[in-house]
Amino acid sequence: MGKPADLDQDRAASVISRMRHIAASCVALFLVAGPVHAQTSAQRVEEASFMTIGGIEQWVTIRGDDRDNPVLLLLHGGPGDVQSPFVSTYAPYEKDFVLVPWDQRGAGRTFAKNGAAGVTRESLIADGLDLAEQLHKRFRRAPLILFGHSWGSIIATGMAQLRPELFAAYVGTGQVSSWADTVQFQFDFLRQRVFVAAKAAARHLPPGGKMIVIGSNTARRAFVPGAAVYGMTKAAVARLVQGLALDFAEKKIAVIDVQPGPTATDMAPKDEARRAWLANASPEKRIADADEIARFVTHLASPRSTYINGVSLTIDGGFSA
Repeated sequence: MGKPADLDQDRAASVISRMRHIAASCVALFLVAGPVHAQTSAQRVEEASFMTIGGIEQWVTIRGDDRDNPVLLLLHGGPGDVQSPFVSTYAPYEKDFVLVPWDQRGAGRTFAKNGAAGVTRESLIADGLDLAEQLHKRFRRAPLILFGHSWGSIIATGMAQLRPELFAAYVGTGQVSSWADTVQFQFDFLRQRVFVAAKAAARHLPPGGKMIVIGSNTARRAFVPGAAVYGMTKAAVARLVQGLALDFAEKKIAVIDVQPGPTATDMAPKDEARRAWLANASPEKRIADADEIARFVTHLASPRSTYINGVSLTIDGGFSA
């Protein structure tokens, strides 16, 4: 599950560098447009609490080394992929910005307190503007930068279009331009990379051969808000394997879908807090080692594994139990 919390250090450094440039430009504009406010001292701000936003209590985190730095309002992806727990991942931002991760309506601690009632694109945009106005009142001398990731970029662009005067800059990552096109891309990718590859591989497999497709346990369960489209494509892989098993029956080629859960690979979250969350969600209290998945696949591919065909087999330590 690709998300901003998983950015490696090089990418994080690149984003921070670009934002420093934006912040410098904003400061220059303020020097031209209005009076200069001298910074008397560097004062760190570190808060996490519920704020009244859109008529309900919503969870907001505010962290930064200097309260007079530009304010960076982070709109997480998903919907539902809150970033407020991943403090260490975003720590580098705190040097140059007052970072404000917000658990949107229907997500994170806001969801825990209020449930998911009233969650619409329009209500989230209205909530975001309410929060932006409150941040302006509190941090009067600081420019406000809007930072939207994935789903959050949809909400953020809506906010910027309605109230452009509130924001000094907008930064989008994983920018969504068309939701319909995004979903279509997922299915096109599935068709081109799995179906076409399977058809090509079948031409080279002898009778009795085995085709093992790596899917995901998200085909069985969503786990977190915001995984709907991703899980839908993995469920499609499972259904595709069933069909391919019938298509290749005359050639006596078995087709098996292996569905791993969170696994310690280069794609695993680097953030310790997120790793700990994943580990605690499993009865094993850890994520899988890549060798465990490899041994399972090796067994399925061996002559000792027989009469297994057209099925999806999950190996996730009980994560999807």
